[in-house]
Amino acid sequence: TRVTLLVRTAGATALRRIDLVRDQTRSADVLKAGLPGQGCYLWVRRFSQGVSRSARQAVESCQAAHGGRVGALVLDLRDNPGGLIDEGVRLADHFIARGILVQKIGRQGRLRESEHAHAKGTLSGFPMAVLVNRSTASAAEIVASALQDHRRATVLGERTFGKGSMQSIIPLPDGSRLKLTIARYYRPSGRPLQSEGVTPTVTVLDRTRPLPPLASLSTPDQPTIVQSTTPTWVAADVVLSRAISEVQKASP
Repeated sequence: TRVTLLVRTAGATALRRIDLVRDQTRSADVLKAGLPGQGCYLWVRRFSQGVSRSARQAVESCQAAHGGRVGALVLDLRDNPGGLIDEGVRLADHFIARGILVQKIGRQGRLRESEHAHAKGTLSGFPMAVLVNRSTASAAEIVASALQDHRRATVLGERTFGKGSMQSIIPLPDGSRLKLTIARYYRPSGRPLQSEGVTPTVTVLDRTRPLPPLASLSTPDQPTIVQSTTPTWVAADVVLSRAISEVQKASP
């Protein structure tokens, strides 16, 4: 819809007319960029519905932009608070062919459920790095720990938040509700995520993380913007620059 604003600025006598078009805005939870050397940067900001599918689409878009091959992938999970656990499990499954992805352990150490990887459709053949920090939590920690334990990716940054509990809301007769922890999430190695979080393979401290300009990124359904040289926003990001160095050393 269209809207017209009449604005009078300080010191002016006449009104200035501004015509605007209102539209719905959508905050993309997955953004990507093509990096030099057939690299792909994938920024997952939270795990909402459909994020795992969008992330796969983003990787395939990067692959197409680089002539059918991804040389290396950097998955940025910094400041990702989590979200839908199933989406995190599906994302990890994209890159892991077999084995446990995460376990849910209930009271007295009883296994309630475990999620396993599937070989079909696994994205492989390139090294990976995962970026984490103190605000990486929940579903994002499940992804990072699975990729680390299966040695599919090098994890860089800071130790993560450590949110690995599964809770149930129980209504009470007086109208209040009781939040009860019924299980905890454990990584493939058997270590708990709750309180421990994920300790990076390579610790890189950077408390002033620069955010990449949105003009340099694209959503999964848009063509991938390929950078011919290292962009300034990459060079200014200490953790990202170190990650690129690590995956380049591992590239075949």
